[in-house]
Amino acid sequence: MTQNIQLLNISEVAQKLSAGKSTIYDWMSPKSNRFKQDFPKPLRKIGGVNRWLESEIDAWVLKHLNLNQDAEA
Repeated sequence: MTQNIQLLNISEVAQKLSAGKSTIYDWMSPKSNRFKQDFPKPLRKIGGVNRWLESEIDAWVLKHLNLNQDAEA
């Protein structure tokens, strides 16, 4: 069984989330007032570049969509 694992760089994550790169970095930084503890952590730098598993980004988005829908109900 072969899995199709997709890795995203910061620009691709930002584009997928319609957010700026600085926003993504703020979500990752405990020192930021916009820190999101549940935001997926990047894999260790691969070739000097942070990479995220696309599946983790997708799961995070779905989780937040569900939270928003629950709050509206």
